[in-house]
Amino acid sequence: MTSEHLCVRENKAWATSSLVAFLAAAVWPCYSLAGQLTATASSEWGPGYGAEQAADGVAGENGNYWQTVHGTDKGAWWQQDLGRIVTVQGVAIAWARYQDKVHSPPARAIVQLSEKGPEGPWIDARAIGPEEIPRDEIAYPAQPSWRYPLATPTQARYVRLLFPDGEQGGAMYPGYVCLGEVEVLSPDLAPRIVSIEGRFGKADIDVSRSAIVCLYLRSPAGMGAQSLLARRGAKPWAWGAYTYVVGRDGARYESRSSAAEKVDVQSQEGLNTLRLGGIKLGSVKGDVVAIEDWMLAATPDGSQLVWQITRRWQRDFTSACTGSPGLFFSFNARQSANSVTSTIWYEPARLEARSDDLYRLQRRPGQISENHVVTVRDRDTWAIYKLWTNWREPCDLRLDVRGGHLYRRGSYALLSEAGAVTTEATVADHRQGQVEQIALALSPTYKYATGYQLAIRLPDKQTEAFLKDFYASVFNGGAVNDQRNYDFGNETDGWYYAGSCWMYGLALAAGVPAGGALSAHPYDAASAFREHLGHVFATLDDKGRAHFGYNQSGEWVDDNLHTIVGTCAYLLHSGDLAFVRRHLPAMERMLAYFIQRRDAQGLFKLDSVGAHWYYDAIITSGVNGYYNAFLYKAACDLAEMEAAAGQAEKAAEYRRLAEEVRAAFNRVLWRDNLPGGPRYLDWIDAKGNEVAYFCDLCQWPPVAVGIASPEQARKIVATADARIRELQREHGYQGYAGLSALWPVPASLNPHKWQTFGRYMNGGSLLCQTYWEIVARARANDVDGAARRLKLFARRADETFWAGDNAANILGEMANGDGEPYLADMVVTTAAAVHGIIGFAPTWNRLDVIPRLPPDWPKAEADVLYKGRRHHVTIEGNKVQVQPGEQVIGTSTQMVGTPGNGKP
Repeated sequence: MTSEHLCVRENKAWATSSLVAFLAAAVWPCYSLAGQLTATASSEWGPGYGAEQAADGVAGENGNYWQTVHGTDKGAWWQQDLGRIVTVQGVAIAWARYQDKVHSPPARAIVQLSEKGPEGPWIDARAIGPEEIPRDEIAYPAQPSWRYPLATPTQARYVRLLFPDGEQGGAMYPGYVCLGEVEVLSPDLAPRIVSIEGRFGKADIDVSRSAIVCLYLRSPAGMGAQSLLARRGAKPWAWGAYTYVVGRDGARYESRSSAAEKVDVQSQEGLNTLRLGGIKLGSVKGDVVAIEDWMLAATPDGSQLVWQITRRWQRDFTSACTGSPGLFFSFNARQSANSVTSTIWYEPARLEARSDDLYRLQRRPGQISENHVVTVRDRDTWAIYKLWTNWREPCDLRLDVRGGHLYRRGSYALLSEAGAVTTEATVADHRQGQVEQIALALSPTYKYATGYQLAIRLPDKQTEAFLKDFYASVFNGGAVNDQRNYDFGNETDGWYYAGSCWMYGLALAAGVPAGGALSAHPYDAASAFREHLGHVFATLDDKGRAHFGYNQSGEWVDDNLHTIVGTCAYLLHSGDLAFVRRHLPAMERMLAYFIQRRDAQGLFKLDSVGAHWYYDAIITSGVNGYYNAFLYKAACDLAEMEAAAGQAEKAAEYRRLAEEVRAAFNRVLWRDNLPGGPRYLDWIDAKGNEVAYFCDLCQWPPVAVGIASPEQARKIVATADARIRELQREHGYQGYAGLSALWPVPASLNPHKWQTFGRYMNGGSLLCQTYWEIVARARANDVDGAARRLKLFARRADETFWAGDNAANILGEMANGDGEPYLADMVVTTAAAVHGIIGFAPTWNRLDVIPRLPPDWPKAEADVLYKGRRHHVTIEGNKVQVQPGEQVIGTSTQMVGTPGNGKP
């Protein structure tokens, strides 16, 4: 081994003498790998289902498999080049997995071997009969063991699996063969994976690919259950962690295109240090633009994983995108047990953002975020990437960079990336012989130490823990759809959505900021939400309609009401009266749109027929309980804000409006004799037809916001509970979340045949609406029912993390929605613990707490912000104590002690 591969090139901005001394240790064998172990196949179904998926080291994961093109499965083959001739003793095969079932295995297989080349000649070394292959669609075993030893060990360089008969008879998906993972059993193959473990967690490095394939974070409770890194991605290149550059022509040059020339593993006191030398940044055609040397090691105390990269350019090159390195994440919870997305809370003025076709999954300017690439302008800095995962991950990922800039990239939750670059320039010229060095340190940070937190203390510690975990993850890590402008939306890097204003306003108002810093120049959620509201106000047309995000047409007029509700929640939380005063004229115009369209009975009426409300797959028109309940709430909230701003006459005007709407709502929509029990009509359409299937949005909000009388509230709860008992018996409803409909949606209102009862908006669960059911039950004095729904929601959050789609079905499974990777709006349900059970009910003039604790909760506590000041609420029996604390948000609406508002 040459000294070139033993020494540590000192990076003066990073390395220390103690770190250098730590690296001088006993040397493990040095492997010289001739080339990457490549996989090929007779056909490939498409990106993400290529031959390499069966040789990526990931076995038994939903959706991670090679798949043939349809109809070419008979005689199909998959093969692997081992790089040199070795003794093959057999193969271990993990058959493909989809929806937790064995997916499209072959009828039989033949193991073939060759010494000469991919064209053979081949020898049949082993037949795998039908009795040795699991049947299609059986439940995937928890610990599968499909090993196929050879009768006689045989010399070979190429291993092929031939499928002469194609798929099994009666397969669910005929015409396909799929293969999950193949491991060639040979004593001659050098280990592909080198692990580095420390207090930070563990990284598994594939030395044959020059990439980190798994990264686990360690918390005080132990090692994380899942790797953060994507095992497959929405783009073929978006998995694992590695270095790469992309040319202006779109050609990619990756570290994992070939193995390192030298692999040097050192060990001292149980900690490994890995050096890889001669890593080629190459294309699929074999072109090489740069060569790198890597050093990966835990720091002496084990708290960080340091990844140091030295890059030497082999020719002049112009790059349009780089990752030095890049760590890829994917949120695809339908298929992946390790789904991850993130938010970087860094001062926006110090961020550079742009669109990039590499990361765009769909193109809808103004509707879906196109700030795909966000780069931190500060050099040599640090930031915490707040994570939303589909398992209970107690840590966030902290990245420290020396010799470059941090970045975050992403698109529509399905694809995100974190890492570092040596220059913040979009396009950079590199010269032959130029040397660059950069180091990235990765470490875990306890996720409850930073960002906004649900600061509650309940007697039911499981429910408390689940709610805190869910709130901390989704609100901080999954609810921001634009990483430069910090707009809140359905998912990270996804839809701009003004209808989210009530959801995130109330979620914000239920939380408090933790004490830890989020980055070297942090930003905060209260400021971000204020800017989000401002962006919505800026889109009003001459009719007073918002045209924000996917509501480009202005048709979704409920956005007006949600924005007013969210602004009032922000005011009472922050005390930012200056912001409210500035936007009162806009909110008056937004509410005027509804006032001008009230019918003779005093209720807002939609004349046109269509899907122009939150339930965008259900057709409505006429007088809708949902619109009018939120009209009442918005009128009350605008009155509150006018009074706070000293506009007494306008405040009185909006209070009169609210009272008129409340009286008309009860007069027009209440029915004592509806089938199933008394309740409100959901709506009366434009032709006068009455609709009554117990749409959750038309029933629970009127109770929660105070339209229903106490007697009406009790009757609605009784009607719902009687029907819920039927749904439990007939449909297996477990009560994990509120249902969008308690009776099937009439066929005339349901334009989609696939929306059968129990799915999506037809008896499924659009999860954010569970907030209104819990608050409504609490205010109807159904304290047991409110607590039961909250507990079940929290328990299911621990089991499924409510990830995988934008809706749950009637069984609480994340399936059968419309394919969005998740709907972050659901985080507001956790706020029902504060607003419903604990009873936090502030106005501008006073802080009221009206508790509704169940009998088995003798005591509860919460920290909340009221007018920017922390207050500690203690409820014990019938006694309520509110103790003011420190001022957290100052008069400039910024977190006390944090710099700037982050807007240029």
